[in-house]
Parts: sequence; C-alpha cells; structure tokens
Amino acid sequence: MTSTYISIENKITEALDSIADIEKPNIKALARDYNLPYSRLLNRYNGQALDEPRLPPNRSMIFGAARFLLAQSHTDSTTPSPGLGEHWVKRFLKRDPEYNVRKQKTIDILRKQGSSTISYP
Repeated sequence: MTSTYISIENKITEALDSIADIEKPNIKALARDYNLPYSRLLNRYNGQALDEPRLPPNRSMIFGAARFLLAQSHTDSTTPSPGLGEHWVKRFLKRDPEYNVRKQKTIDILRKQGSSTISYP
C-alpha cells in the first residue's frame, strides 16, 4: 500500500473521479484496483470529510490553539506575545453562538460490562 497520507488522498480523489458517472459503483473492487484502504475510500464516497474529527476539542485544546495563533500573528520581536487570561475560553464559548458546550455522558454500566477488550482480526 502507498505510504504517505497525501498520496493516498490523491489516489482516492482519482478513484472517485473515475466512478463519478456510475450509479452504484463497486467500492471494494475500486479500492483493490487503486490499492487503497477500503474503509477510507468508502467514507470519502459517502461524503465524510477528509479529516472529520471523532471527538470534539476540549477547553485546553481550544486554549492551546488560540495561544498558538496569537503567537504566530505577533510580529513585534522586541516584545513578548500577549497572553490569554485564565477564563478566556469560557468567555469565548459564551460569546460565540456557533459553538456550544455539552457534557459527556458516562457509558451505561451494562454496555460497559458487555464490551470486550478482545480484538478480532
């Protein structure tokens, strides 16, 4: 299989372009022909975003990204880059209606007991 992420994504784009006019393409055969991971090709065919995140960012991730962007945009080398306050993330999330905060729910005890740590091939 191809090793780099970008080359795989380029091959996926090429493969999807080749089946654009087919109503019900055989994705498994297409993955085999182009030497691509089947699940990734199927996800792209179904419209899943390139790097769709599985877990939402937590507050520390938002804070770290904001600090990084602030440091990158600071152009004056004679002064240190401005910092963010302790409650910046909380105020940012409150101020911007596009983002909302949801508490994660714990897994049901019966579901947890039923889950297996055995991985199947």
